[in-house]
Amino acid sequence: MFYVHPLAGLSRAYALLACHVPASVPIYGLEARGFYDNAPLPGSLREMAAQYLQEMGRIQPDGRPYHLLGWSLGGVIAQEIAVQLQGAGSRAAFLVLLDSFPSQETELGNQGAGGDRAADPTGPAPDASSRTPRETVSGWRTWTTASGPTRCN
Repeated sequence: MFYVHPLAGLSRAYALLACHVPASVPIYGLEARGFYDNAPLPGSLREMAAQYLQEMGRIQPDGRPYHLLGWSLGGVIAQEIAVQLQGAGSRAAFLVLLDSFPSQETELGNQGAGGDRAADPTGPAPDASSRTPRETVSGWRTWTTASGPTRCN
């Protein structure tokens, strides 16, 4: 299960929610670039989603459908990841949007392509080789915060 960060860029917001997921289900939190290094920032939410999808593929390369959850801006990004998966002939097994709504940009692209996103209205796909890869996906069930670790009981 992949949790996409909200606007703040950190996945720690999901710490207590993760406690309600069976321990047998691996959970990965996607975090925005730029917090821990000087990696180039994506130029758009589409590019951000493409970068996250590339990292997700490294974590789960076996072709199983992805499980996505996003809160607020994270829901918009998770929805764009699902759209890109569909465009590549794959799919998300489920997509959970918490306090989110579909991206207007993606919706317009879907309408213009007859329901499928045949072309990216924002331009060519990002060139992944021009980016410095950074580990944006990490497995977690424990976070350390200013008030100490948050753990699932």
